[in-house]
Amino acid sequence: MGRLLFVVGVLLVWLVAWQPASAQETPDETKLRVVTTLSEPWAVEEGGQVTGAFIEIWQAVAARMNVQYELTVAESFVSMLDMIQNGEADVAAYPLTPTAERQERMDFSVGIVVSGSQVVHRQTPQSAGLADAVFSPAIIRLLVAGAVVVLLAAHVFWYAEREGPSVNRAYRAGIFDSVWFALVTITTVGYGDTVPLTKLGKAVTMVWLVSSLFVAGAFIAQITSVLTDNRAADLIDSPGEFSGARVGAVEGTVHASLIEDSDAVLIPVSTQEELFAALDADPGAIAIVTNPYAAGLELARDGSLTANSEIYLPYSETFGLANGSELAEPVNRALLELRDDGVIVAIMARWAE
Repeated sequence: MGRLLFVVGVLLVWLVAWQPASAQETPDETKLRVVTTLSEPWAVEEGGQVTGAFIEIWQAVAARMNVQYELTVAESFVSMLDMIQNGEADVAAYPLTPTAERQERMDFSVGIVVSGSQVVHRQTPQSAGLADAVFSPAIIRLLVAGAVVVLLAAHVFWYAEREGPSVNRAYRAGIFDSVWFALVTITTVGYGDTVPLTKLGKAVTMVWLVSSLFVAGAFIAQITSVLTDNRAADLIDSPGEFSGARVGAVEGTVHASLIEDSDAVLIPVSTQEELFAALDADPGAIAIVTNPYAAGLELARDGSLTANSEIYLPYSETFGLANGSELAEPVNRALLELRDDGVIVAIMARWAE
């Protein structure tokens, strides 16, 4: 009897010790794998914690579903999509736009917020347009090159005419007369006070007359180009007017697809921060395309930016789900409840401030 009681006691001790360990492992095995990528206001890092509009909405969904999850921050938008499409994550807590191409590789929740594509560019004051053009690096380089060409032409003309009455034989006085001749010739003024008399001088003048047309034309074309680039973004009213422009967008987004479908040159970036920095980092970039929520926050910080009021391609932003996921029904039910209770509106209003 004593041996029996001893065996029973050992079994009871083993069961007590084993049960907590088993219960501790079960939640880890059932945790959902959630992925996001940092992009204000959807997902941001504050004090070592990831928060944001869509992170808070997902937290509310998880609470309604009574599930636990592990959050992973992907390095870029594209890598986040890859994790969902490759089955490495169950949910993408980030605003995704359903497209025919994505629908083949992943599922989506019901619409959470209404968004769209919006053009953002740096403002150019009307009074600064001509000054910016004249003092731009391209114009300064052209002025220096033009001065060298004029001096070269003046020296050749002085050498050809130095023995005649047209220019002074002395170098300093003669070069001054020759520069005057080169300038009035390039501007097609031609006062006639200095003219070539020798055959060599006339030959030099004929070459200079033809060459000066290209020099003056290049200078005028460059000023026109700079002025056009400075004001081009202000004139964009539709994606069709991106033609030939360098326009930035986060790679893999619907915004990038919008640019690729136009006749513009896409400047692909990996993150939202790089997108706004592209306006300064790439002098050729005249605009970027983003969503109105991110645009509104950046415009509030940077007064030199402006956004076109028109929203192109309005669409609903959703959570991303693994292809064939059983989470679609409970996630959608939770989202609809949160929408009806005004929770989603309250979260979005707070992060839009």
